[in-house]
Amino acid sequence: MNTTTITLTKDTIDELVNEETTIVAGLLNLYRHALPDWDKITSIPAYAVQVNRTTAEYIIDRFTVNPNNKKTEITMTWLNSGFGCSRPNVPEWEVFVDNTDIERM
Repeated sequence: MNTTTITLTKDTIDELVNEETTIVAGLLNLYRHALPDWDKITSIPAYAVQVNRTTAEYIIDRFTVNPNNKKTEITMTWLNSGFGCSRPNVPEWEVFVDNTDIERM
């Protein structure tokens, strides 16, 4: 299996998602951090990028520091486009990446 684990600390999340970050910009920042070759990626299956629930909840909460971001929009966007949380045993503050089915140019 072609997998990678990327550290994603609270401090890093705070830098990537701050008071001025829109939902879309924040998601892009997070994906660019987890997938350094982001600009070459053409398709990511939903299961390919995973964090644990604690990390996901912290990320969602960070989006609320921008008063223009609505909680329901944040939650729906994260559920549709954010990192998955279904893989067991992903440590807190790490991103598990299964590169097997990620399509790149």
